[in-house]
Amino acid sequence: MIITTLSLGAIKKDHNLMVKERMEKGKTIFDLGQIMKINNSSFIIASQTNLGQSYNVRLYNNTTNIKPYDMKHLEYKYNYTCTCPDYQFRSLEVGPCKHIYAVQYQLGLK
Repeated sequence: MIITTLSLGAIKKDHNLMVKERMEKGKTIFDLGQIMKINNSSFIIASQTNLGQSYNVRLYNNTTNIKPYDMKHLEYKYNYTCTCPDYQFRSLEVGPCKHIYAVQYQLGLK
């Protein structure tokens, strides 16, 4: 397979679009008040696609509480994890999920 500059540009555009869509969805979650704060580092957000399902977003101030399987996410310097499938399977490719963006809006970081 030959990857051209044009195809790399399309990949970057698709990536940027995916990030923008996630941020917008996170803002919507925040605007609708769908974030439940458990404590200063843990938040529960109801799934927008699976009724009755919720996801936990955790904020880490340092790496001491990170589980080994979460270490791969530290290279992005988000210091967040989420239990949603999107974060678990695609965060290395695209970055934070909409739930993490929602929490960032909640905390005034966006």
